Amino acid sequence: MYNFSVYYEEHEINGTLLPTRLYIYFGRGAVDWTQETIYLPVEFSFKKMTSDDDFPDVTSVLILAGEMFRHPYEQKYGIYIPHVLERLAKDKKRTKAKYELVDIEQFIIRVHDIEAAMQSPMKFLYDEDDF
Repeated sequence: MYNFSVYYEEHEINGTLLPTRLYIYFGRGAVDWTQETIYLPVEFSFKKMTSDDDFPDVTSVLILAGEMFRHPYEQKYGIYIPHVLERLAKDKKRTKAKYELVDIEQFIIRVHDIEAAMQSPMKFLYDEDDF
């Protein structure tokens, strides 16, 4: 279905590694753009990545905070696809980009945007000492 990777950056003051971005790899043509919402789990197994790792060369889209919300009953967050499509259409027109939706293989989400949507930290991504 999809694979999760979390990118960690070194904190500039104390040097601890902090999660900054979540990469959700679907694969080419695997994102169902006809859905109104894609729900994703709050906890998941993932590959830890840092600046030392090689990043795959795939077409990605950044999911913005305003395109996400907390599921009303389950421990999941949703991505509201109509907002993503609207933004992509505007960006594509403005930049004259040549990609198609089928080319998008991966979503990138800032960890703090997910935490804001969920209204709580994703504690399993951090070292216990951080809390």
